[in-house]
Amino acid sequence: MQNPTTFVLWGDQFEEDIAVNVVTMLRAQGLSVAIVGMTARNCAGKHGIILHPDLTLSTALTHITKIDCVALPCTTTVLTLLDNDPRLQRFLHAALQTGARLLVHQPRTILETSLRDIVHLAKEIIYFANYNEPIGVAQDLVQKLIVRENTAGKNMTGHNMTGHSVPESSLPVVGGWER
Repeated sequence: MQNPTTFVLWGDQFEEDIAVNVVTMLRAQGLSVAIVGMTARNCAGKHGIILHPDLTLSTALTHITKIDCVALPCTTTVLTLLDNDPRLQRFLHAALQTGARLLVHQPRTILETSLRDIVHLAKEIIYFANYNEPIGVAQDLVQKLIVRENTAGKNMTGHNMTGHSVPESSLPVVGGWER
């Protein structure tokens, strides 16, 4: 993994519609993305779809300096069950400390989990509950990452709790979807 990467965490009962859309859209644009397994085995999502992780959580920790975004495609309830996993806590703290974006379900996900203690480290927080369709959040993330590549070295705006940020230059318009 030479370029900055988006890590999509994957575990039992995660939201496969979000995970699959994010992974597919980013890979289609040539952006680096990896599915990170919470366990060493394949896990079934909320609707029974099984995704095969590209990396384990332990391996992902070795790539921590190259993270653009960490996606947690799960509900607050599911994340609460993982809240006491020290590997996840180490990974999230290290990733956010490097300025990675954080993609989570909704503000409650942060308030009701240990994310509340480290969320201030995130470059930006994107809430997938703010979108009507899973593809919308994936398209928005692609747009933000492409802008990052096109404005490498330019100052981007800081942390934005609404899930929307605008760089100093105008964002390109992506047609065919609405929020």
